[in-house]
Amino acid sequence: MIYDFVIVGGGAAGLSAAITFFNNASPSRRKKIVIIERMDRIGKKILATGNGRCNLSNANISPEKYSSSTPEILTNMLAKMQPGTTLDFFHKLGLLCRTDADGRIYPYCNQASVVLDVMRDYISMAEIPVLCSCNVSSLATTPYGFLISTENHEPITTRNLLISTGGCAAPQLGSDGSGFGYARMLGHSINTIQPCLVSIESYTIDKSLKGVRTHCNASLFKADGLIAQDTGEVQFIEHGLSGIPIFQLSRFFEQTNRAHEYTICLDFFPEISYELLLLDITSRLESGRNKPIIDCLAGMLNNRLMLFLLKQLCPLYQRNVKIADISKKDLISIVDGLKRFRIIPIQTLAWDKAQATRGGVPLSEINPETCESLICPNLYFAGEILDVVGECGGYNLHWAWNTGILVGEAISRNSPL
Repeated sequence: MIYDFVIVGGGAAGLSAAITFFNNASPSRRKKIVIIERMDRIGKKILATGNGRCNLSNANISPEKYSSSTPEILTNMLAKMQPGTTLDFFHKLGLLCRTDADGRIYPYCNQASVVLDVMRDYISMAEIPVLCSCNVSSLATTPYGFLISTENHEPITTRNLLISTGGCAAPQLGSDGSGFGYARMLGHSINTIQPCLVSIESYTIDKSLKGVRTHCNASLFKADGLIAQDTGEVQFIEHGLSGIPIFQLSRFFEQTNRAHEYTICLDFFPEISYELLLLDITSRLESGRNKPIIDCLAGMLNNRLMLFLLKQLCPLYQRNVKIADISKKDLISIVDGLKRFRIIPIQTLAWDKAQATRGGVPLSEINPETCESLICPNLYFAGEILDVVGECGGYNLHWAWNTGILVGEAISRNSPL
């Protein structure tokens, strides 16, 4: 049998493509589709999204929320991928959704498992074959389309092929980077990949702060120029930084031998101006000149964090140093540090800690209307394998669903075999 449509990778993009194709294709073509998945079941990564709640999209979709080596192509593609498309797709599957105050879209029940359930139920109802625990060993073009060789199944021939294997992030959930190898087999280039939406190690932070969380603004600089910033809860890990603001910055941190050119600055009082913070701390110190400085600053930040900062900002600091011994220079140093504490990043954590992949198949190598390859006819890409990464907040799942929908629609319009 020659299949009409084979999907390699049964994650968010692959499943949305399969469902869309089935909904739009003629009855005879619906019987010529198969999903190949290397894990023992489809959609495992969906279960881990949104801390188990599946933040499946966002009402604030815009190019500014994404990064790509070809932003102009990305902008044109996103213009056709509005949140309503995602909501309509899931509404037809029977999933009730809600949008929170920040625009994040979740299933109303707050369970990622339900999102996967409605998709699996549809795949089952449509009788779309799924080959799980099936590893693709090679891909090749033929006069009929593509020949797919696997380690544990007979070779498969198909006219249309979608590679939706994800990137390298969270390999324990199925994304092992194999799709990049498949893309190269068929003539595509791959932009440099690295872990993204992930914690960052630092020379500055030590294990004394492990577990501390604090609200602050995090900014990433390179050669004194601001690259990106975000405000929210930052978490200190044993030798570095974590939390949503750090994940957002990791999209712009190039992990090269020039990583030392970067600086992360933390503003621990983003809602208070430098002048007002200086006034507040000066007042505290003047009213407690015989107290240890740490006692005068109590209540401003987590105690462990404040102790750490004081040691970093005042080299002669001792826990019981009195206010009278603090010079004007020391005071300025403390306020400067609280508003702009500099951290030198080393590298991101490994792939198993990352939520997404930076880099991948360039958008310049696909048709932005259909996600079809411009190098190899009838080959398509969708989801994380493409060189696009969004912020935390449902943006990456939105990209996966919608590129899958584009592919499913495009192939359903193609002439049948």
